[in-house]
Amino acid sequence: MNTIIAWTGAIFFLTAYALLTLKKIRADRAPYQLLNVLGGLCLAISTFSREDYASFFLNAAWMCIGLWGLYSQSHPGKSS
Repeated sequence: MNTIIAWTGAIFFLTAYALLTLKKIRADRAPYQLLNVLGGLCLAISTFSREDYASFFLNAAWMCIGLWGLYSQSHPGKSS
């Protein structure tokens, strides 16, 4: 199950990056941020369960940045 979670997270990250690069989505919109949040969540779960704490920290931080992006988009003027 951990492998499926890890691969799902990787696919979310790669999808977000590919769609952004192909200009199909924008970085300042919810779909991009949501893909990053989901990718970070999946990979944080996977790496935590393997006790890979440096990678867990990176993915948890990536997820938090995405959450902040989503919050900022839904609350204009409160992001600073």
